[in-house]
Amino acid sequence: MVKSFVISFFIGLIASALWVVPLINLLYKLRFYFDNPQVGDWNIIFKKITKAKIGTPTLGGILIWLTTSIIWGFYFDNPFARASAFVFFLIGLYGFLEEAFTKYVIHRSKKLRKLYESFNIRMIKLFIMFLLFIIVARVAIGFLGVSHTYFFGLKIPLTSANPIFAFILLLGLAFVLLTSSYATEMIDGVDGLAAGLYIITLLGYTLLNFAFPTDFLLYKQHYLLELIGVLIGTLIVYLYFNIPPARVFMGSPGALPMGALFLIFSIYTDTLEAFFFFMLIYLIDLATSAIQLFSMKLRKKRVFPIAPIHHYFQYKGWPDAKVTMRAWLLQAVMVMLGILVQLFVRGVL
Repeated sequence: MVKSFVISFFIGLIASALWVVPLINLLYKLRFYFDNPQVGDWNIIFKKITKAKIGTPTLGGILIWLTTSIIWGFYFDNPFARASAFVFFLIGLYGFLEEAFTKYVIHRSKKLRKLYESFNIRMIKLFIMFLLFIIVARVAIGFLGVSHTYFFGLKIPLTSANPIFAFILLLGLAFVLLTSSYATEMIDGVDGLAAGLYIITLLGYTLLNFAFPTDFLLYKQHYLLELIGVLIGTLIVYLYFNIPPARVFMGSPGALPMGALFLIFSIYTDTLEAFFFFMLIYLIDLATSAIQLFSMKLRKKRVFPIAPIHHYFQYKGWPDAKVTMRAWLLQAVMVMLGILVQLFVRGVL
């Protein structure tokens, strides 16, 4: 099992290392630059704290998105790996198309940019994403082979013989998948932050594998740990070029699929308790952004000077490296706490 993990790690590492530099050079050539497009002209604070990043190429998550999807889909000969590859590719594809459309269509017009960042358009985008995640949820249910899971003793059904109830369950799973994905995308905003957090989270699943090895067994002799190894290897290559000051940013193709993937891993291995703690930092970051957005829409006031919260720390004067490394340390603690809680729930402690 350890041997398979290590081999998979180096497969991901070498495969991504072979084309990371040409990819970054291509992004520079195509002028896929970060240029403060997300918020229009009204957020002066955001423009101030990100001024030094203008001109850095984004969409570096293409490296993670394509490398991982291709290796999972073609190297591993089992249905779960292929289903995971399909989910990862589909969500990453949406992220890529949305960012490319924003860059080459929306940003060419100041009026379109302002409209695109309006509350109503954001809600429409959210609804379109929800439709996509219904497909993701259906694929996940079909290939997981799991009829239910547990969360602190509460039995959560995933399927039902009743068509109406089954559809409601599908919508619920799609919502949780969407929320998880938005959370892992939202936190991608400081050099090195997201990739480091993803690696620490995946190492948490690696430790859970050693705690509950039979739960990570996939289709006879195939292990979830192998998939994790490929992803960690790819993330390390990306992180090398994203450490402050970043040479490239991740963007939606790499960040958006992560949350859904973490949830699928946890449902399959019945480790939702650990998943809750693994995701807590991401969810807090997402919550601050959602609170800010709805407050500005309904009250015409900000709750925070700037959101999500990782930008607030930058606003307070923390250097990028301090924000990133302290988040890494906090996530390491949360991962260990999640594992501890999972051991307690399973009766190991």
